[in-house]
Amino acid sequence: MKCLWVIILIVIAVGSLLVFLSYEKFSPMEVPPTVNPLVQSTDVPYKGLCLFDIDGTLTTGRDNALSVDICLQAGYAVGISTAGPGYTPDNVKQFDWMPDNLYSFMRDRNFDTFNNVGSGILGGVYNPQAYKDIKDRFGGQHKVWGLMKGRSLEDTAMRYQIKDPKKMVLFDNDPGFLEGLGIYNPNFRLVCAGSPCGEKMSPQTVMDALSILIV
Repeated sequence: MKCLWVIILIVIAVGSLLVFLSYEKFSPMEVPPTVNPLVQSTDVPYKGLCLFDIDGTLTTGRDNALSVDICLQAGYAVGISTAGPGYTPDNVKQFDWMPDNLYSFMRDRNFDTFNNVGSGILGGVYNPQAYKDIKDRFGGQHKVWGLMKGRSLEDTAMRYQIKDPKKMVLFDNDPGFLEGLGIYNPNFRLVCAGSPCGEKMSPQTVMDALSILIV
């Protein structure tokens, strides 16, 4: 009988060890939305927010670092809102179009200004429910991507206590996406930047967009 209890205890111990070793570790992007460790940035009061699309915008941009710096110098937080499903906080640094100042800003804040509506990432955190209601309602329409980007723009701004939609700026190259963003909130500052929407994004594009906002 004593030997039986010893065997049972050994089995329990081995089972517990195997469970511990096989436990899946979450990266910051994969933490469930109910356990969000992202720090809300309240230490620096930002005047507004600049989010940049990737494909057709940052990928075709002229001097992206200077474009981002114009936003930073104006006192605006910066980040990304993309629909390209392959982009994540873990891999964006490897692309040539990614400027160091944009990446550093996001990294230093646990990527809470990184959004990917194509992969269900909101505020740097994977959340498959983040855009579900919009997809369910507008899923068959091209503008649905803009509507989802509208949510990402608004959510990111609120994290930084930016409440005026006119100070929520998004640079995007897709007219359909911009249409959806305008439906989500017509007071957003939406800038056509990149092919095929208009001219390639440039520092001048950013400067012109912010010049009417900065007081």
